[in-house]
Amino acid sequence: MDHRLRIGRLLAAIAFVSCAFASCAPESAAVDPGVEPAAEESLPEAPLAVLVLADRAAPLKAALPAGALRVLAYGPGRFGPDSPGWRAALAAAEEESLRAVVAVGSPLGTVGLFEALREARPELILVSEGYPDDALAMQAAADLVLGLNPKAWAESATRAALAMEAGGLILTGVRAPGPAVLAKREALRTALEARGLFFAFVELGSRELRLEANALARELAKAAAGESASAGGAAARPAIGTELSELSERLLYAALDEGLSYLECAPPPLGLRYGGAEEPAELARALDALALARGARGRAAFWPGRSQELLAVALAEHAFAAAAMPLVLRDEAALLAALKRAYPYAACSLATYHDPDSGVRARNHILYLPGAYAFGRGFLPLP
Repeated sequence: MDHRLRIGRLLAAIAFVSCAFASCAPESAAVDPGVEPAAEESLPEAPLAVLVLADRAAPLKAALPAGALRVLAYGPGRFGPDSPGWRAALAAAEEESLRAVVAVGSPLGTVGLFEALREARPELILVSEGYPDDALAMQAAADLVLGLNPKAWAESATRAALAMEAGGLILTGVRAPGPAVLAKREALRTALEARGLFFAFVELGSRELRLEANALARELAKAAAGESASAGGAAARPAIGTELSELSERLLYAALDEGLSYLECAPPPLGLRYGGAEEPAELARALDALALARGARGRAAFWPGRSQELLAVALAEHAFAAAAMPLVLRDEAALLAALKRAYPYAACSLATYHDPDSGVRARNHILYLPGAYAFGRGFLPLP
């Protein structure tokens, strides 16, 4: 049973804090008094080769030459020709050294940008992680599309909910997201209800978005309890999740504090890591440490391989390799190897996209599914 509230969009203000690091000069080696010490020469940076577009312009540690990778933010508001990220991407395309553009967490409007880039530089490799616009339109605009496998992920999420002993899921989001989000939402509903778990969608309005995260979590818990009771189910720890990446991190912490289960339905934006993990390799351990340090009463499950940072690194390296060897771009084995290099600690599977209506295979559209990690349980098997 869906719970419909007024539609609203989350406007999260993210403060950027810059840290200054003090540098210490090393002890100088003894030199001949009559010889002038040679000046240290810094290696010149490589020309720009791969441009990454993401929610935030956070630094990435990819295996590319220094200077060959640049990260741009999409910018606030609707993504279009007047957006800062759109204009900056077209300006970067004027640099002859640029070989590939990778859009991570692609917003609506990415197809239009790719069409503009294709017109300006037909030889550019265009890669999209996600397809918020129509899937066929993205397949026509991009050379490679990587998207989450909705049915396989829904089954994985259902198994994670069962592992947390959740009675069902309350999912928050907006009324009219892109087609990919809707497909994932409906696949999740189907998978949960097939296992006897309830599913309810809560549309966030302006009042809910003004709530502090823990207060919102408590309201969601009440809605979950009411849904479980109306379905005649036994009382169980409810799971909550959100389709809004800006809310993911705060809702996780609130769920742990409030004794709820958190099911990640959207990863946080680029540059944000659960538990403040210093490196992507520490994502799972940081979640456990966070929960234990807070004396958390709740549970949580997430997919480290869905991290925007890890996907950006994997696709940037894959596109860089494809610039030298074009046949590599749509090679599933090569793409899987890039994903595994970015995060080798969890299983990952790939599948080719087939149009749901015609069944036609799209050779440049690949679906992926990384392994889930449950707090206190470890990595769960792929479905």
